[in-house]
Amino acid sequence: MEIEVKLKYNDKSKITNWLRLNGFTFSKNKEVRDTYYGLADGSMSNKNKLYRLREVVGVLKEITLKDSLEDSGGVWTRREINVIIDDIDGMKTILDTLNCKLIKENFSIREIWNKGDIEFAFIDFSRPAELHIAEIEGPDVESVQKCIESIGENAEVAGEDVFAVFDKKL
Repeated sequence: MEIEVKLKYNDKSKITNWLRLNGFTFSKNKEVRDTYYGLADGSMSNKNKLYRLREVVGVLKEITLKDSLEDSGGVWTRREINVIIDDIDGMKTILDTLNCKLIKENFSIREIWNKGDIEFAFIDFSRPAELHIAEIEGPDVESVQKCIESIGENAEVAGEDVFAVFDKKL
């Protein structure tokens, strides 16, 4: 189960300071290339099931089933099933053969901070458009909500509409 919230922020240094003051430690930077496929109407809407091919450059390749989600005040909960693969192009061919539609490709650099089982990430997208957001992922809605409240005015919950910048066709 994935439990997360996307955040909009204006001043990264204020968030970084908040992370340090609240016991988070910098973990790593990673480059991520995501390709999304779907069977429904070809949209990234959270009401649809999606298949995501993810390559964490130099580290990992996987396919993920992302079920439709529940939204509780901007905190998203959904079942995810991840399977490690060794051939992204072969998996793309399989998805095409199953009549899945290529929906979007997203490339990003992520700066990861951790505190126990809570992960905070600054996500800087470069494709299909530039977008800078943050994400909190945790073990339950309460933990994620507590972080949102603690951040206060430094960030605000971003709904699905924050991704409208990606709505260009490939």
